[in-house]
Amino acid sequence: MAESPTECVVAESGRRPLRYQIVVIAGSPADVVSRAGGWLFDRAMSGWDVTVAVASPGDTRPLSILGLGVVDLGCVLNCRRQVPVPQAFAVAGELTEFGEPAREWAYRYMGSARTDVRLWGESGCDETIFAQASPTQYTPSVAARAFKARALESAGIGPPVVEAESFRAVVGPADESGVRTFPAC
Repeated sequence: MAESPTECVVAESGRRPLRYQIVVIAGSPADVVSRAGGWLFDRAMSGWDVTVAVASPGDTRPLSILGLGVVDLGCVLNCRRQVPVPQAFAVAGELTEFGEPAREWAYRYMGSARTDVRLWGESGCDETIFAQASPTQYTPSVAARAFKARALESAGIGPPVVEAESFRAVVGPADESGVRTFPAC
């Protein structure tokens, strides 16, 4: 079976080593926009390569308004190429709802001590990863708040746009090789 051009877009993005990368796993575009749209917009405008792997893509215009790349999560998980570990990784909602392949993929990213990992919503791993994560907030730029408001409108979610976005940042311990270790959920 041949790979489609979009199937391995996340793997292909790793061939541009001069750009920082963020990979996001989410259930829907609306969740990404409402919970992390300002942070991701600011990163994209700063030159980061931001890719959102969505379980149910539906209407992706809200993510496009923010300048974010969108791929189908199922296609990424079926990619046979090695996907590089990004500089930042985010998971929206409960990781277990995306299935075992997505969970294994996410754990690989979360295990890298050089990857900034952010979670929002319920993780489904309260006693492990989420418990080791520290609350943090990001205050989007004025431009990010304006674009986020437009993206929310496009998603059918009305304002208000909050001043700060809340996350949990994974700062778990790393071993000598720079790998974080977490017990299984």
